[in-house]
Amino acid sequence: MDHSRIEVSSKRMQFLNILKRITNLSRDSLDCIKMCQIIYNRVIKEHNKRQPNSYVLKAKNITKAMWQIIYKEVGNCIHYDYKIDLRNGHEIIQTLKVLS
Repeated sequence: MDHSRIEVSSKRMQFLNILKRITNLSRDSLDCIKMCQIIYNRVIKEHNKRQPNSYVLKAKNITKAMWQIIYKEVGNCIHYDYKIDLRNGHEIIQTLKVLS
């Protein structure tokens, strides 16, 4: 789905949500809005699944693009394991379990 179509759909969903909050709608109208929301969420999920594919296909360095997607899905790139050394006089405490 094209990005501009998603923007139009998003604006329609915003309008429907505002309409739902402001006015008293019939049960049928509310059910129709709910179905529209479900369809919209499915379309957005499908778009987000397909977006990395187009990113990789357009990239000059495919391997780098794939790793960028992996890092994006997993979270931040690198998690550092910092070791904390505490000094108590001449004594060095390396783990926090010793303190407790």
